[in-house]
Amino acid sequence: MTGIEIGLIKHYDEIKKFGFIRCFDENDIFFHISDSCEKSFDIGDIVGFSIQQPNIFSSKNKAVNVKLAKDLTEEFRNDRHKFCNFQWGMILKGNNTLFEEYVSIEACKANISLISIQEYVDSLDLDHFINLYQVKVITGGRNKPGDDDMASVAIASSWLPLGKFLHLPDEVKKDVYLKQLLPSIRKEKFHKRAFTSWGDMVSEYREDQENWIKLEAEASQMEFEIKQKAKETYNKVQHVKALYEKEIDIVRDRCHTDFYPVADHWKYSQLMMSATFSPARFKK
Repeated sequence: MTGIEIGLIKHYDEIKKFGFIRCFDENDIFFHISDSCEKSFDIGDIVGFSIQQPNIFSSKNKAVNVKLAKDLTEEFRNDRHKFCNFQWGMILKGNNTLFEEYVSIEACKANISLISIQEYVDSLDLDHFINLYQVKVITGGRNKPGDDDMASVAIASSWLPLGKFLHLPDEVKKDVYLKQLLPSIRKEKFHKRAFTSWGDMVSEYREDQENWIKLEAEASQMEFEIKQKAKETYNKVQHVKALYEKEIDIVRDRCHTDFYPVADHWKYSQLMMSATFSPARFKK
């Protein structure tokens, strides 16, 4: 009997309790549910198994000890040396525990440090940051020569992020925790399309001074409530945790990119090939 192998369920007959596993050499191997601890399988399940050589009871190889990859953490970890990166990618796709271990290793390689994040949070002037947040009544529009202009009036926020993280790409060099604490807001109050300049449409809307004063008061009240709530609910521990988890998520996404596209392509192509595999012929 061989050591542990990796493959995916190509076919499984729920009635007769047997099926076939597609191996990475693109050969199929027979298995029966009696040689497994599982109650059933779905097509596409990633599984681990051993190969039993031909004997007096069977003239061909068959898969035994068939288990879902998620239940074979120790076995795969101990036999890591025998799998190529392509096979290991399929194992990580089927076993979340091993995938998270891989993410942790890659996070260490990326030098992600709780200490550096803690230092950033400790040095942050929260009041100054909160004071940068504003909610105002804004106007805007779009000029389309030969067509209707579009004009709008909205209550919207502006938010200026502080701090940079060396391990984050440029597009996410923003403090995700404070961005949740001081959210982006846009509440449209006026929207109009007409064959006239958008500036004139906005000016016409602003002529209702009483309504405009109410809008500004609403914006000021909204800004006050958000800032007050931010000061009351701010939690330094949660701040550090959110920033750390964001950096780990970026590493996790990179790990997905390293392995999953190839693994998914292989799995998809093999399952498409299995469409020619007719279960009907085994029901005769």
